[in-house]
Amino acid sequence: MKNPVTLIVSLLLLVGLNSCGEGKKIDKNRPKLPNAIGHMGEIAIVGDGLLFEGTVREAFDSVFDIRQPHLFNDEGYFRIFDVRPEMFQSVYKSYSTLLIIKVQDDGFDTRRILPAPYNTLSDSLKKANDTAAIRIYTKKNIWAYPQQVVFLYAKNHDVLHRYLLDGRKAILDLMLRTEAETFAVANKNERQDSIGKFIKQNFGFTMDVPTNFRVARYEEKGNGKFAWIRRETPHISQGLLIYTQPYTRKEQLGAEEMVLSRDSVVEKYIPGSVDGSYMTTEKAFPFATKAFEFNGKYSVELRALWKTEGEFMGGPFYSITMIDEAASQLITVEGFVYSPRYDKTQYLRQMEVIVKSLSWQ
Repeated sequence: MKNPVTLIVSLLLLVGLNSCGEGKKIDKNRPKLPNAIGHMGEIAIVGDGLLFEGTVREAFDSVFDIRQPHLFNDEGYFRIFDVRPEMFQSVYKSYSTLLIIKVQDDGFDTRRILPAPYNTLSDSLKKANDTAAIRIYTKKNIWAYPQQVVFLYAKNHDVLHRYLLDGRKAILDLMLRTEAETFAVANKNERQDSIGKFIKQNFGFTMDVPTNFRVARYEEKGNGKFAWIRRETPHISQGLLIYTQPYTRKEQLGAEEMVLSRDSVVEKYIPGSVDGSYMTTEKAFPFATKAFEFNGKYSVELRALWKTEGEFMGGPFYSITMIDEAASQLITVEGFVYSPRYDKTQYLRQMEVIVKSLSWQ
């Protein structure tokens, strides 16, 4: 877990960055709260100091010490920060994802940190804790917006320790789901209307693409369409690809055919910086697919790595390919990342949120 001083410095930088955004949409229905701060994968755990020692600390590490798959380098999925109640001040309260843990009779009174309207919540949770070994509740936007706060109440440290070990998947799924919901809201609030209209006009659906992205390329050839929407900073590149192709058989959604189809598109439309270089899919590393229903359509997600043929560049990508039966076509939406200097996990997860913002409404 991270040193609190390091977290304060990084969060103060984020406060400055969040206040400088251009073109943010104003949500008239949003609560009158400060903007939430923090990157995807960062979780502040608030609780008594004993939580961060011995076997309970080891159990927390075992829950959140998971690795991001399909990267060239080994990267952790989460960054966890431990926060004692007496340190829970304004910066920490603005964190987008909070896990507040109360162990019965540990001396941590949640009423000391909760706003007055939530005192009844603290009392009801304490009563529930008297009759149940573990209780979990979630609340939104207590100190900042958008924010997810997960409350975990345990009868004692042994019960908490066992729950973290035995219920590892449940708590992990909960934190992933609440975090994704939070960043989807933040993404929607910063969406760029001009790109949204461009996607709607050319592909028939909407997406929440944030500010600072721009349309780099659009092509219509034969029965297919292609769009490349990108965001560039000095050290990070994030790309959103949308392309269509005729749908003739379900085998097109097999892993090998999806990769072949992808390569036929990106090799043509995504050049490298060196003459003759182009993007392709890295075949030397395994890739993963999963079939699921997305927006009411049969879909397959693909997680893999890309590289540039003729140039030393590469990174991860995430895509969803869905069957649009009404138009007899396949639609693929992909997010890819190039970040040679920094960890790629949080930027890839941002692109996954954008991809999953697709809506036909």
